[in-house]
Amino acid sequence: MSFKNLLPHTCEITLPGEVTGTDEWGRPIHETKNPYKTSCRYVTEKAKRRNTEGESIVIQTSLLLPKECELSSEMSIDNLCDAEGYKITDEPLVVDNIKRQTGAKKLHHYKVVLKGAE
Repeated sequence: MSFKNLLPHTCEITLPGEVTGTDEWGRPIHETKNPYKTSCRYVTEKAKRRNTEGESIVIQTSLLLPKECELSSEMSIDNLCDAEGYKITDEPLVVDNIKRQTGAKKLHHYKVVLKGAE
């Protein structure tokens, strides 16, 4: 079974723009990047968090993305939809960290852990 078959959702990823120069007052000019649409899998799972007061269980949300995606920790994720095109969440999705998931020798896919917990 192909990994792409396990990605039933879609989302739009917008990468931060790059500085392309300065204007006549010396302010940086940012080039805006167009968002691109990719297949993904929205995952919610229980995670245990320990601190000095004890242990608590929180809901951790993440996205599984194919290895072909260009990612950045400052990217924004919008329009998360299921296979029929219905929005899964209207919450703003903010990246907490990006984990590389590897097979035996090479990159298999990315796991993007999202900020926030219930």
